[in-house]
Amino acid sequence: MSGTMVRRTCAALLSSVLFAVPAAAQTVLLQDDFDGLVEGVPYTTEFVNWNVVGRGVDVVATGYAGLISCYGGTGLCVDLDGNAGSGPETGPRGLESKLMYSFAAGDIARFEFAVSGNQRGTAFPNSLLDDLIVGFRFSNAVTLADVALELVDFGISDPQPGGSYDSSNPFALTLEDIPYIAPWSTLALRFRVLGATDIGVFLTTPSADDIGPLIDNVSFTRTSTTVPEPGTYVLMAAGLVALAVVGRRGRKA
Repeated sequence: MSGTMVRRTCAALLSSVLFAVPAAAQTVLLQDDFDGLVEGVPYTTEFVNWNVVGRGVDVVATGYAGLISCYGGTGLCVDLDGNAGSGPETGPRGLESKLMYSFAAGDIARFEFAVSGNQRGTAFPNSLLDDLIVGFRFSNAVTLADVALELVDFGISDPQPGGSYDSSNPFALTLEDIPYIAPWSTLALRFRVLGATDIGVFLTTPSADDIGPLIDNVSFTRTSTTVPEPGTYVLMAAGLVALAVVGRRGRKA
């Protein structure tokens, strides 16, 4: 093999090694703006992506009761505290994802959504402030790290930096006292999982007066980092060494 050929082959292998470094890839697992639904107060049709928690939810359109404006001033959005239903009078109400999504160790989960106050005004004195619970449920015991709340407009502090959770102990964060006049804001909660698990998401409220915070434009993503097996690097390095030896022998000949 000529020296030129050896150099070209070595360069190709070196390029392969460089491109084998970890590469992040984001996958959209769940995305919903609710605009494909039909207005319902209460909403009684089954959701495609969600199960209803508690008494029920309302799906309202921009212009509902002359008060509501969904995100961007168009389409539909969800009132997490339903107007009526057959569930319990008290306790959390809202939505939880029908599916749970697979995560590998090291993957990053990011749950983003738009939220506003209930927009109903002072005519509803029991609903001037509402809480919103954003949470994650897990298929097995798992530890979370690098937990952060992003894009916050309500002055909410970041949650704890991590912790351990399991199927009976979901991770949940409460956004307290969202005022009825709060404009639409986009929030995102993210964390890294330190072990393999399946994750489902939920948005609920402890409000029980039939008027709660509004949500829209929900997105749940997984960012994975693919790391080649150590043996891959060993084989590539061995190939480079072998080619270098052949090159030297060729020059001596």
